[in-house]
Amino acid sequence: MKIYESSKFHYARRQYRAEVGGFTVLRLTYGRDGGAIKTATAKDDSGTPVYPDQESLILAMEAALEKIEGLGSAMVLRVDSSNRVFGEFTGTGREEDFLCLLGQLAAEIGVMLELEVKQAA
Repeated sequence: MKIYESSKFHYARRQYRAEVGGFTVLRLTYGRDGGAIKTATAKDDSGTPVYPDQESLILAMEAALEKIEGLGSAMVLRVDSSNRVFGEFTGTGREEDFLCLLGQLAAEIGVMLELEVKQAA
């Protein structure tokens, strides 16, 4: 699992993408006093492709939120400008805390979707 800075969204002050097993699985956008972690729907120009099964990715994020923080029910479904559904968790807090949660979620999603195993094979 790796986290990279990103520049995909013009509106986000700080942003990151989490990659697991050769796929971009999550994004973090962070503003003045809070952030949003969302399932990835499109790759960055220099990033890896997004995980192709969006439904499984969204379900894995919900389960990972529940397992790690008990916040699975706090995830909401949204639709991006290209009409793609994604899961999103938002909140207030420090950027460092959101980065930590991004890493935990990505690692857990990697286990649930067996991405680390697939990459090593």
